[in-house]
Amino acid sequence: MLLRMGGELRLWSWRRWSWRSRPALLLAALLLAAACSSTAEETASPDGLISLLESVPDTPETRSHLVLNDHVEAGRQGSIVRPPLVAGAAEAVTYLSDLTSEGRTGLAVVLDFYGPHVAAVEEWRTELGFSILNVDRDAFAGIPPRRIRIIDGSLDGGDVDRAVRGDPNYRDRLEVAEREGVNYYTWGAEAAADLARRSAARPVGRGGQLAVVDGRVIWTFNEAEMVSALDAHAGRSPSLADYEEFRLLVASLEAAGAYSAVLSDAPPAAQDVVRLASGRRPAAAAEAQRMLEEAGFLLPYTAFALGAALGEDGLPRAVVVLVHTDESTARENAVRFESIIEEGTSLFTGRPWSDTATVESATANGRVMVARLPTPAPSFFLRLMEVPDSPLLYARP
Repeated sequence: MLLRMGGELRLWSWRRWSWRSRPALLLAALLLAAACSSTAEETASPDGLISLLESVPDTPETRSHLVLNDHVEAGRQGSIVRPPLVAGAAEAVTYLSDLTSEGRTGLAVVLDFYGPHVAAVEEWRTELGFSILNVDRDAFAGIPPRRIRIIDGSLDGGDVDRAVRGDPNYRDRLEVAEREGVNYYTWGAEAAADLARRSAARPVGRGGQLAVVDGRVIWTFNEAEMVSALDAHAGRSPSLADYEEFRLLVASLEAAGAYSAVLSDAPPAAQDVVRLASGRRPAAAAEAQRMLEEAGFLLPYTAFALGAALGEDGLPRAVVVLVHTDESTARENAVRFESIIEEGTSLFTGRPWSDTATVESATANGRVMVARLPTPAPSFFLRLMEVPDSPLLYARP
């Protein structure tokens, strides 16, 4: 989300943690609006969002937190025209504001991974040879600082090479390394910060590694992640595109017309979240106990996605996709999810979910459950990922 701070357009960053690595903490990211369309256990388009996953290694960290964005699809849905690649900061600010102004355009593309100075496109081009204006699609996987970035778009390897070799801030640290015949740039093997080298593209001064492979940018801040990503891209090791749970999630998101989404195979358990909610709101413990006794929470599931799109009426929708081990659990969770939204309240605020959204549909197709929710306030649902609440919580047996 873009916020104006002291006259400068900055991105507001959601903090993110992994439930797998620290169950008491919170996995953060995105629940935004998503469109209405038929959803089923379909095959994800090989040229769609799933293609980004081919360069993301399949690890516990990348499975626990993955963000996907299709900037072209968001622009199409919101009728936004991207400026020319050589446009300046003023045009970039307008474009980025359109992509993230959920109250005005209904769009909420997740751009905070690019840092607070994403609109400084001239500086990005000088430093790396591309900017946000070159990006068609992107993926961000893993837990900071060991995060892998995959970028597709109008990317020219020659432009990147000229920029990194001429960049006055980092060229003295530049080295060219090689992995199985593929060259990549590196500015230090580890993700150490150097505040004296802070820049628009590197706001905390981390050098990192960058490769341009088959017209795609792979960008990491740790040498081990670059090697792992190159191996996944070349098919030498498994990628997230091989992970069936994520293939089901992406297929459902694409069927719903989602332009942005967060995916994870680390669903939050009710018992973990209740302790946090009770610290903020004492009544939460009693409400959670009642839900446990009345089978009000979801049954266990294996992976989830939360996506964003605009409906045919131009208004935002939220879509929730859950993958289960079997079809009967998916059917039961469709019923439970709808009941939570229509009759339940937030454990953290006590507000009815029906004040914020309605259930347009909640259906099970195979072992996948998909719910679509028209909502006038998609930012309210963003907090489901920052602070997981009842619509996502499963009851641990």
